[in-house]
Amino acid sequence: MNFSEAERQLLVAVGKLKDHNKTADLKTLALFNDYYYGEELLDWTAAFKTLTKNQMLKEKNGVYLLTKQGIERAYKLIAGIESSQFALKCEKSKTYSEFCERVHYQDLCQNNMIDMEQLIEVLNLSPDNRVLDVGCGIGIITEYISDKTGECVQNNRWEKGEF
Repeated sequence: MNFSEAERQLLVAVGKLKDHNKTADLKTLALFNDYYYGEELLDWTAAFKTLTKNQMLKEKNGVYLLTKQGIERAYKLIAGIESSQFALKCEKSKTYSEFCERVHYQDLCQNNMIDMEQLIEVLNLSPDNRVLDVGCGIGIITEYISDKTGECVQNNRWEKGEF
């Protein structure tokens, strides 16, 4: 099922409040939304109706609860958002940069334990290869592989407009 951005926001908000043992009533949702979404907050009027109709959300005595399906979807959305936020914070952190230098001997803002030289060897790229890395975080590792191998490696770094 495809969700609108407003539906995604609502699922994440109710899921986050659930994680913090907070009641997802309209007042608490409004406070959470001001903090979490700020100016990016969309109108959720239709989202409440659609998510309830599609059995992702239910309302009981003015409190919104996630159904089993809603919980699964909300946590997938939350994990994606937090992973992206983590990657962006790491890119700006001098401490994380130093950590990567010490652990990986180079700062590629990586958040895994992959040895880059071993990865390049496993990929075994040739001049005839083209690689598209989708979901590459902030794209530093993809750029490194491209620079190191001289092969054409493209990533989906939205900030550069490379799609």
